[in-house]
Amino acid sequence: MRLLTVNVFSHIQRLSTEWHIHNLAGATIRKLSRGVLAMDLFNYLIFIELIPSAFVLIGATIIIGVHWPIVGVIVGTSLLAFVCITLLLIQKYIYPAAKVANDADAVLNGSISDAISCNMLVKSFASESKEEARVRSEAAAWRSHLICFWHRSSTAGSIQYGMLVVLNGVMIGTGLWLWQRGYASPGDVTYIITTYAIINGYLRGMEHNIRSLQPAAFSE
Repeated sequence: MRLLTVNVFSHIQRLSTEWHIHNLAGATIRKLSRGVLAMDLFNYLIFIELIPSAFVLIGATIIIGVHWPIVGVIVGTSLLAFVCITLLLIQKYIYPAAKVANDADAVLNGSISDAISCNMLVKSFASESKEEARVRSEAAAWRSHLICFWHRSSTAGSIQYGMLVVLNGVMIGTGLWLWQRGYASPGDVTYIITTYAIINGYLRGMEHNIRSLQPAAFSE
């Protein structure tokens, strides 16, 4: 975080005067601080939460697949589909709304920061009402874009939860089918369902962590 802060600040310092003229100082500071905090969250979720969960999910799938190949194929395919659909939802459905909301957030905070830092200049032109109207308008735009982002995140979460429910039904149905065909004992079915309960718990955690990762991934 320290290195990122210093490097980004050094880069900003060396940007052209024209760039600084067309970008609010407050918005730039907001993006810098948000990016540094996002990197901290990003590292935590990736290395402490998602990677260990991935090892558990892959290991459980292999264990089931060794004993019951058809169940292993179903679990492996379902996990791959869950991850791919989740990433597709993030990239194509959530990311556009998140970027617009982040841009609006940067503009709003930039206006507030610059108006406060230049308060003497604002007072000299008696522009308090004008600045308040501008901030009010930008806050309304930020609110609208943020609500859109929240709605899309909630919709994506519902789709992910629905996939988990379907996978739960498929696993229970497959276990009962194996038992009826004589390929598995009641104890085996219990083992399959219990193992899936572990997988389901990690998938729920992964779904939650991926959704928590969105603000960090989309912080610009």
